[in-house]
Amino acid sequence: RHGIFRVLRTNNADGKEMSVKVKGVTDENHSPYNYTTSKGNDGLTIKIGDANVLISGVHTYVISYTITNVATYFDDHDEFTWNVTGNDWEVPILSASATMVLPSGVDVSKITYSCYRGTYGATGTCANKKLENSIVSFSDKDLDAEINLTVSVGVPKGIITPAKPPFDFTLLAWLLPIIIFIRMIVAGLKKRRDLKPGKTIIAEYEPPAGMMPTLVGSLEDG
Repeated sequence: RHGIFRVLRTNNADGKEMSVKVKGVTDENHSPYNYTTSKGNDGLTIKIGDANVLISGVHTYVISYTITNVATYFDDHDEFTWNVTGNDWEVPILSASATMVLPSGVDVSKITYSCYRGTYGATGTCANKKLENSIVSFSDKDLDAEINLTVSVGVPKGIITPAKPPFDFTLLAWLLPIIIFIRMIVAGLKKRRDLKPGKTIIAEYEPPAGMMPTLVGSLEDG
């Protein structure tokens, strides 16, 4: 093997698209790994490793990324739901854990939290979850292939700032033909205006300076 693939889902719990930006991939000593990213129907795939280097033994991959538009919003609270492990591992996971650090000063009595294990959409609960000192922790072990760990934390309104919706390129697809059509009309009108005939220009002649009109007439008559 040359490395691993990590697939990050790009739709949140409401089915809305999230913005995912990978900042880097390193080992436990902060040495960088080569990686590439590609987007498909399943999400964003991070391909980590070097095609010319075979690896063996234990390796640590620290993947740093930012995601916006993760939360779902309700009338009385907001929820942060995240599939920690993903659904695409072809090998079992010995242990998995996740930690969410809440903002300082938050009323922990209004925090709700839960976790699930299983295939995509499963509702079986995970092994361990706890809230202590504004830190919510989740963990589980012995996850078979394609079995994921998903966590969810509910917080009071106002803690999570809603992300700006992504630009809708379908609107641009509708507007572009209209803009082109208008420009064609304007260009056509301008061309017609340039071709419109103006007033007739009448040539006028005067004798050279210092010469009498009678002399000029004699020169013309030969």
